[in-house]
Amino acid sequence: MIGAMMRLRARSRNTDTPQNQNEESDAVAVNAVLDSKCWHEALGLHVPMEVTPTDDGSVEAGLVNIRGSDDLFISDVEVVDAFIAAAVKVHDVSTMDSDAFRAFCWCAEAFTNLKTPELRSSAVNGHNQNQVPFRERTCGTSRDEALHIFNEAVTTRVDHLSLQDEPSGCVSKSSTDSILRALHMLHLHGSGTGDDRAMYDSVLAATLAANWILAVAARFVSMVTRRNHGDRLFSTIMAALGVVAFNGASRLQGLLIGDRANRQRLPPAHMSELLVLCPLCRVLNPVHQAIKRVRACDHAPICCVCTDAQSDVCLPCGHLCLCEACFTCLPRQLATS
Repeated sequence: MIGAMMRLRARSRNTDTPQNQNEESDAVAVNAVLDSKCWHEALGLHVPMEVTPTDDGSVEAGLVNIRGSDDLFISDVEVVDAFIAAAVKVHDVSTMDSDAFRAFCWCAEAFTNLKTPELRSSAVNGHNQNQVPFRERTCGTSRDEALHIFNEAVTTRVDHLSLQDEPSGCVSKSSTDSILRALHMLHLHGSGTGDDRAMYDSVLAATLAANWILAVAARFVSMVTRRNHGDRLFSTIMAALGVVAFNGASRLQGLLIGDRANRQRLPPAHMSELLVLCPLCRVLNPVHQAIKRVRACDHAPICCVCTDAQSDVCLPCGHLCLCEACFTCLPRQLATS
């Protein structure tokens, strides 16, 4: 009897380990996206609502959606912040859930349907027309497209950081945490093993800790009426320092690796552009410039990776040597790496 009780206690302790708790939280984030039925819900944005009075002057029992508003009280910056915050929770770097990248693609598609006031207005006006959750639909955004959208969103947000433009240039502590995690994921993608990962993990841990310390310091040095303003200023500074820290770590990693040949042959690209290495000429190519579904009929060569399917992806270097399945699985890396 005593032995059985001890086994039950040990089993209950095992179910509460940090790893199990992290897996449960990852599953919650992924399921929250896949169980969503509209773009706003997928990114965790609240659709603006208003109470509409009836003809007799009374107020209707329910809330109705605001229709026809230009900005819908949701700014472009809020949509970008919501997308980054939702995407980092379901990115394959942060979760091992099998449906993570599917949820990530849905986040990217939701962002593309909400990033302008006109698109948001259209989405709100028709967001109740489809009651089928995303889990039961086919996402129109591919893996590479989702990664490219995520890179552009993070880069745009970082480029517009400003202490002068407080409404849109400044970020909160939670947004800074999301930006730091996004930078960590972008630098890890395609080179997230061994010493690379250890270095970037250290930078992430240090910047997140510094952001927390600055947030606490802001509460002490700022007046009560200006506490929110001080918090955003400190967080914006930390976000900018995080960019410097990750770029410095990337350059240091490049010096340690000493891959000078590839750096010399690297085509001009944006700092956050994803690159893929051609398996034939070993030249790095921008992922979004690859031409997919090339129809060469019987003249198409066999994929040099799987040596089974016909090649239907032409890389910018000019080689038609990959099938789409193998091209999707090739490791990606940032231009700065």
